[in-house]
Amino acid sequence: MKMSPRHRSLYHLLVIWLIAPFIVTAQDIPAETPSIEAIMNQVRPSLVTVLQDGRDGVERGIGSGFVVSEDGLIATNLHVTGEGRPIRVRLTDGSEPKVVAVHAWDRKLDLVVLRVDRGGLQPLAFAPTGAARQGVETLALGNPQGLEFSVTQGVVSGLRDVNGIEMIQAAVPIERGNSGGPLIDRMGRVLGVITLKAALTENLGFAVPVENVGKLLEKPNTVPMIYWQRIGRLNPRLWSVPEADEGVSWRQRAGVISAQGAGAGFGGRALCFSKVDAPDLPYDISVEVKLDDESGAAGIMFGSDGADRHYGFYPTSGQLRLTRFDGPTVYSWNILEQTTSTYYRAGDWNHLRVRLEVDGIRCYLNGHLVIESNDQAWRTGSAGLCKFRETQPLYRRFEVAPDLETPGDPQPKIKAVIQQFASGGNRINIEALFNKLTDLKVESSVVTAAASELRKRADEMEEIALRLHHDSVSQSMMELFARDDADVDLLQAALLVSYLDNPSLIVSDYVAELDRMAVELEENLEVATLSVGSNGSELTERQKLELLGLYLFEQNGFHGSRSDYRNKSNSYLNEVLDDREGLPISLGIVYMELGRRIGLKIEGVPLPGHFIVRHQPARPGALAQLVDVFDGGKLITEEQAAELVMESTGLTLAPEHLERASNREIIVRVLRNLIGVAIEKQEVGEALSNLNLLLAIAPEEPQERLSRAILHFQSGRPESAREDIDWLIENEPVGIDVDRLREWRASLPGRPE
Repeated sequence: MKMSPRHRSLYHLLVIWLIAPFIVTAQDIPAETPSIEAIMNQVRPSLVTVLQDGRDGVERGIGSGFVVSEDGLIATNLHVTGEGRPIRVRLTDGSEPKVVAVHAWDRKLDLVVLRVDRGGLQPLAFAPTGAARQGVETLALGNPQGLEFSVTQGVVSGLRDVNGIEMIQAAVPIERGNSGGPLIDRMGRVLGVITLKAALTENLGFAVPVENVGKLLEKPNTVPMIYWQRIGRLNPRLWSVPEADEGVSWRQRAGVISAQGAGAGFGGRALCFSKVDAPDLPYDISVEVKLDDESGAAGIMFGSDGADRHYGFYPTSGQLRLTRFDGPTVYSWNILEQTTSTYYRAGDWNHLRVRLEVDGIRCYLNGHLVIESNDQAWRTGSAGLCKFRETQPLYRRFEVAPDLETPGDPQPKIKAVIQQFASGGNRINIEALFNKLTDLKVESSVVTAAASELRKRADEMEEIALRLHHDSVSQSMMELFARDDADVDLLQAALLVSYLDNPSLIVSDYVAELDRMAVELEENLEVATLSVGSNGSELTERQKLELLGLYLFEQNGFHGSRSDYRNKSNSYLNEVLDDREGLPISLGIVYMELGRRIGLKIEGVPLPGHFIVRHQPARPGALAQLVDVFDGGKLITEEQAAELVMESTGLTLAPEHLERASNREIIVRVLRNLIGVAIEKQEVGEALSNLNLLLAIAPEEPQERLSRAILHFQSGRPESAREDIDWLIENEPVGIDVDRLREWRASLPGRPE
């Protein structure tokens, strides 16, 4: 997102957001000022390290915080915790009490108060209002550059208005990681929380006065962590985990479930229960699983009573095992069958399927029957996932249905073609094999399987598989946009963008998730309609719009990604649905699609630098309503939209900025966001795949043509670069120097002129 000159200068002046605290009673000033050492001995037990996990589950940030109440309240910055993200806190004794709730928070003040599951803490005292006078000596406490529980000395140099908030200006060295740490006086009382760092000098910071935290605590807006934490959490409507296994972290990202840690049961057994109702016998249960450690075990659990009784079919130490678990200990476990199989792929994805029938159990591995049992102990109960010991498995494509197809080996004809090209010591002719497999209409999954068999040629085969996948996605996208714009399935198109970079994604799962949300929203509307009265009154469109915003942003926690804006996950619609976090345009797609499903006409509005949406009422003459989905579904005016454009780009709002965005324009804008991030991170392959997809549906875009030519040239593909250069020379688009292009083309190696 571009910044206006005013905001750009402010950004250069104030680079790092820091923190804010809590208020207690003022204390009498002693006759002698205590030493810094004495103050640190006094306040150190109240200091806290705040850790934020990123969208991939890896620790992404470290900040500071401090205890504000004996019963477990801790103050820090909202940008330190992030919105909807997993949060950990570490006390000075090294312990990490569980964060159970966000007790209070305010986005504008950048403040948040966390509640942890720990009592008997030592809170800091708060200085009285007005104590932060010019010249007062201060100490800044925190974790600069990850160095925990550090202190720096300075003075209050003044009070300043920053973006409408009165701030304490402190002449004190501040480093990254001080965010959230308290600014205290020489009595050890909190004056404020450092929130901004100046880039023009290394010794100037800003802090929010501590009374703001007190106001926040007077009217808390508490959100339990189970609702606050969206990133990576399992959908509670689809999965449940026993409370006894809280030591195991079950997470879901982009359709893949992972499990870390050992369960509380014998052998580290941990279970994850699907809430999908099992059909009548016979029926199938299947999943794909990959073990990071073959000495562990992970696979399908079924026939469970919700506790210790269940069956399990899983790989372990290179073997396949079917076990009946009758109780909590190894003495109540019965290994029904155990076998080895040449079809098992160690360290790779394996497809497991259980066929549960009245008179027996059949277990399949990668399409091959490997175990049969006539055990009939139980035929009812829950199904789901299981793991044992310390392995950290991955699961995907879990299904329960009357009859499931199992993927088999590549067709003999296709295998023969691949073997023919892979034989001998020469490199595979990728272009020739790609064209041959395209003619045979081979799915990328078939070639991926073949690549596992041909390890010596894996790189070449994976490249072909990826190209086949990209080609398939491009074809699907072009088919979508071959229709009139009004008939384009925007949700399907947005999910295809995600699928392009994630071949394991199951698009239909996320279509079903949005449909499920729409059903839930419809139920909310029915309840609201009944509350209107018994006179047959219907909800107005405005009421529906307000209930849509309430459902999406308050009840389900969808929010704009402010602390991690440039993350690619914000543009992948499946991950936006997983994490409830995204960009204005991805949140806008979710909002528009849900609105459409409840009968509202909502369209995209492509403001420069900040995508918004607009509700067009069905009633003739009714005024349209602009909505800023990035700001919690806030209803805004055109004047406020103009302010957003000015803040984002420095431009003045023009009439064309408020024109409806077509579905094609929306998808092009999503792809441009991804291309920009990929180029910024020098991920040439991803940038090219997204450029190819963009040009498949918008071939007349000259800047993307030029970008693709440059990337092809940089990655050693002069022939591909030449094709785009020829198109640009032939079409002579405005803003492109054709003479320079001709010079560049003449210098390219390869085919003679």
